[in-house]
Amino acid sequence: MWTPEQVERHNKCYQRGFDLIEGLVLIDGKPRPVIGRAEESRLNEAISQFEEALKINEKNTGCMMMMGKIYQVLKRHDLALQWFSRACSTETSNHIAFREASIAAMELEKYNEAHYYAYSAVKLKPNNASLLCNLSLVLLFLGRLDPALDALRQALFYDPNDDISKKLYYVIERIKLQKLPIPKNHKELSKY
Repeated sequence: MWTPEQVERHNKCYQRGFDLIEGLVLIDGKPRPVIGRAEESRLNEAISQFEEALKINEKNTGCMMMMGKIYQVLKRHDLALQWFSRACSTETSNHIAFREASIAAMELEKYNEAHYYAYSAVKLKPNNASLLCNLSLVLLFLGRLDPALDALRQALFYDPNDDISKKLYYVIERIKLQKLPIPKNHKELSKY
């Protein structure tokens, strides 16, 4: 167990890291600003703070998740995936960790790995439209159009007003009906 001093140090590092990323990391759908040198320096200092907290409590999935989010902002998706994967292993019921790992794996075009994480997230929260939409995106990149449409039908059942699911459904239907090439990544998908 930890001493009171370790607990205090852990909490200070965690809070300092969290304070440093405020306004720079996408949390709860809030847009993030452009990252310049000053912002990158803040993010790197936050990484140091979270690493210090993890030295005290190596199972702190909050730190792992924040490290993953920071590396997403820094476009270091390989490191983001490592941290989200570690969070998934540490807290196996954390659907958000699985979703984020899936997103990071998609950025790296590791679609089989992304599918594992996306499917795991849906298993944890089967009625979550956002997770189902994420799974359908992975399935699209894997060329599995029918299962992708099935996942989107479910997503739209749970959230009929979700514009992202609606648009993705339309795109996949178009690809399927017009025999268009299946996009291999987000950049190609954005052309549809």
